[in-house]
Amino acid sequence: METMRKFKPTLSIFLSLVLVMAFVPMTASASGTTPIISNSSALDSNGNVWYWYWAEGEDIPGIDSTNWVHRAVQIPNLNNVIGLYGSSALRADGTVWVWTMDYWGGGSLHGPVQVTNLSNIVAISDNAAIRADGTVWDFWFDIVDVIEGVPIVATQITNLSNVSAIGGGYILRPNGTVWTSVWGGDDLVQISNFNNVTAISGMGWGGAALRSDGTVWTWYLSSQRGTFHYVPSPVAGLNNVTAIAGGTTLRADGTVWHFMYSGSGGWVRDRAVQISIGGRATAIARSAALGADGYVWLWGINCGCFARDCEAAITARRLPRPDGRGYLNLGTGAVSAPPTTPTPAPAPVSVILDGAPLAMDVPAQMIDGRTMVPLRAIFEALGADVDWNEATRTITATKDDTTVILTLGSTTPTVNGQTVTIDVPAASVGGRTLVPLRFVAESFGVEVNWDGATRTVTITTD
Repeated sequence: METMRKFKPTLSIFLSLVLVMAFVPMTASASGTTPIISNSSALDSNGNVWYWYWAEGEDIPGIDSTNWVHRAVQIPNLNNVIGLYGSSALRADGTVWVWTMDYWGGGSLHGPVQVTNLSNIVAISDNAAIRADGTVWDFWFDIVDVIEGVPIVATQITNLSNVSAIGGGYILRPNGTVWTSVWGGDDLVQISNFNNVTAISGMGWGGAALRSDGTVWTWYLSSQRGTFHYVPSPVAGLNNVTAIAGGTTLRADGTVWHFMYSGSGGWVRDRAVQISIGGRATAIARSAALGADGYVWLWGINCGCFARDCEAAITARRLPRPDGRGYLNLGTGAVSAPPTTPTPAPAPVSVILDGAPLAMDVPAQMIDGRTMVPLRAIFEALGADVDWNEATRTITATKDDTTVILTLGSTTPTVNGQTVTIDVPAASVGGRTLVPLRFVAESFGVEVNWDGATRTVTITTD
């Protein structure tokens, strides 16, 4: 059985790590960088990082609001950011940077400072980082350390690997299963009879997950005859969900819905409360949403009630600019910027095998210019036997006298023992292992053609 090192305070310090939120690739858009949002930080289209914090009992000049508690500040000297979570940022070079506010010293900002020994990081949560090799590192820090200039050093969580996401003390494996530790202990247990998970979240002793069919499931720790159990149940009425963060969900139609842990000892499963943000949302965090209009919308303390206390829809409020001249807009970083026209999403990639569509449980994806498909779909369609080694994260496919071996994250697979170099390695995306279609097919002597106009891959085995 795997073990997990106890750390400050335990695994339960991890808050929601939702890949669409905590690790969002930075891409070019009409206005520059694609804005992203986290639970208390955001990246605007100019590449600037903004952080907001509670300023209890203060009003911001020029903003018509009563007892507004969120104040925004720009984080200086921080660029090439591709992921955010709270007061930490992931840069494109794989390094992690943190900052803090000196609440006792007049609200002054300290940082950002680099976590000294973290590299090759692909995702972050609250004080947790996942390396490209699937290992997890704890970079818990005391805010006083940042203020006083004490180096921030990460510690590996021993014997924990093959992790694609972490949220609230729960671990998501690349195969779509969820694991946790009981009462913050060392032993990991799997949440049984629960799979096809693409994103996880956690609050208190409960957790939540988004499954590949767009449904949201929640659970909490229960005991039967002295044995602890986690029994997932669906949240009624929540479907077509594309993202989850804490108790916040984003549906495909751009509406934001909230469910919450109930003080009576369970999850609120009979309903979800809609968050009104005055339009469509494109991304969410625990108590924040990024509107299609580029504004940051917040709810929670003094911004309406918490979802668990509300029977009706919650009205969110926009995040004011630090200078009080209107509201912060991530589309341009300017005051009251007009909404930008979103770039149309590219058409899906079609894969045709000998004249018929290739059956796949998840769609093909274009990653760095290469078509990636689910491993079993392509190998079995080509008549190859496939084996997955969980320990080494290695795929071995054999057909007749040809053996292909790929390792997740490696660009040097082998064909009959000969090493070859590929542009894009096999990868775990949303709980599914994807492999480069052209490399796999051509390794088995199959012809592959690409039609850019229709975004169609044609495979011919005859």
